[in-house]
Amino acid sequence: MKHKLLVAVDGEKASLRTIDYVARACVGSTDNEFAIVLFHVLPTFPVYDYMAGVTFPIRVAMEMFDNRTRLAATEILAKTKEALVNRGVKAEQVTTEIARERGNTAPQILKAAADHKCDTIVVGRSGECMVAAFLLGSVVEHLLRNPVGFAIWVVE
Repeated sequence: MKHKLLVAVDGEKASLRTIDYVARACVGSTDNEFAIVLFHVLPTFPVYDYMAGVTFPIRVAMEMFDNRTRLAATEILAKTKEALVNRGVKAEQVTTEIARERGNTAPQILKAAADHKCDTIVVGRSGECMVAAFLLGSVVEHLLRNPVGFAIWVVE
């Protein structure tokens, strides 16, 4: 049986720890045992930051933000794939994808995992404040509430 893992990455330390974990779990398996989808959700446009002093049209600001965040996401995914390959995972077992929509991270992770027919979702959990996570929710908390047939690996 082939296992397919969707690994959510954002370039932060927590998501980088997931790479070590995934590599340790997958290295040594035969080529047809697993596949990895590295997945990144783009941030939403920071309207409040824009309103705090940017003087050019919002359309221009949004285009600049879009270009900058897409470039950053492409770099994050390339570096993450390279890190997996450097740890012994074969490059052909790893694909990358940037979410079609911005924001709403947890629902997009679940949708991408379903679209790719993944059986496991791997996410890193940051050392965020427990009170903030409780009050505001976190991506991990949302995923754990709505796994809908997926195994969820949370790497701390």
